[in-house]
Amino acid sequence: MKRLLTPLVALVALSVAGAAFAADGIKLASVDFRKIAQESKAGAEATKELSKVADKLEKGMKEKEAGLEKLKDALEGKGKKLTAKEKTAKEKEIRKKLEAYREMAKDAQHELQTKEEEFGNKLMENIDKIIKEFAPKSGYALVIRKGDVIYTDGKNEMTDITADILKLLDGPPQEAAPK
Repeated sequence: MKRLLTPLVALVALSVAGAAFAADGIKLASVDFRKIAQESKAGAEATKELSKVADKLEKGMKEKEAGLEKLKDALEGKGKKLTAKEKTAKEKEIRKKLEAYREMAKDAQHELQTKEEEFGNKLMENIDKIIKEFAPKSGYALVIRKGDVIYTDGKNEMTDITADILKLLDGPPQEAAPK
């Protein structure tokens, strides 16, 4: 819904103010948030942290999976030697551990999604702050998410300021320390 609302608000703002701004040569800009997330230092750090979390969760899942395989092998290998009661008990144990494994997988997926949202929200807050400082200083009347414009009459140029925002987000290049 929010993704649909942004372009609608932009289109309404452009259409209502279009005639008045056309004479003034309104400055419009767009920002590619995906590109910033992929190419910024903050985006790279978030990706690295998410990868660490995913690796940790995957390691735990593989350990549980190995335990399940051992139980399954024990049941199949000793299946002929086990009594019906022992076999039923082993099957029940496997089902219980399989359910715990599935629950762990579900929790891991939720944790990963939560971390991804957390990093994404933090990055978006920083980008929003930078845009809100940059746009007025640079004379832009409207900045929208790149790709959200469905139609424009072409009378006003849309400038992509992604590179500018990326530079501001990452800050000035770090000077190498003298040796």
